[in-house]
Amino acid sequence: MFSRSQEDRLKRLAQKLEQVAEKDRRRMEREEEMLALRQRAAEELHKLCSDFVASINQLVTTVHLDLAPPVWETDTLKYNDINMIQINVSGRIVQLSFQITDTLEEKIDIRVPYTLHGAVRWFNQDLLERDEVRDDRLYYCIGRSDRGWRYVDSRSQKLGPVDQDYLTGIIEQLLQ
Repeated sequence: MFSRSQEDRLKRLAQKLEQVAEKDRRRMEREEEMLALRQRAAEELHKLCSDFVASINQLVTTVHLDLAPPVWETDTLKYNDINMIQINVSGRIVQLSFQITDTLEEKIDIRVPYTLHGAVRWFNQDLLERDEVRDDRLYYCIGRSDRGWRYVDSRSQKLGPVDQDYLTGIIEQLLQ
């Protein structure tokens, strides 16, 4: 029915279609993995803040740190908008905002690949009266050695981990 050359051509086409299907399957699998990673990263950041707030609240008697949102649900992550976690203590505010990168991973702002990016901002009434809001850039890095939440210090441009030490330092600055 088909000539030998046409049959060979159809076989090559079928082979290419199989390769494309496999490539698409791997791409979709990677997108699903990154989606799950992003969700875990958002939950991880909220848990860090929640644990920090709970630790401080256990030690104080006259003030109370508030966390918003108080609970991070799996479906809380917004894909087309900015996500926000806020710590408030007597009008001293720490805001951690982040959003999903345009591609699965980027290396535009820093040399380490990241999949979420945003900012950490902190302010109090004194800073607001001076039109000053302090901030650092925020990234969820996916490099092997740098995996996790990192900040870039706005003054020194150094990359550091977002951890309880970092949050403690920010609150300390707000109390000065």
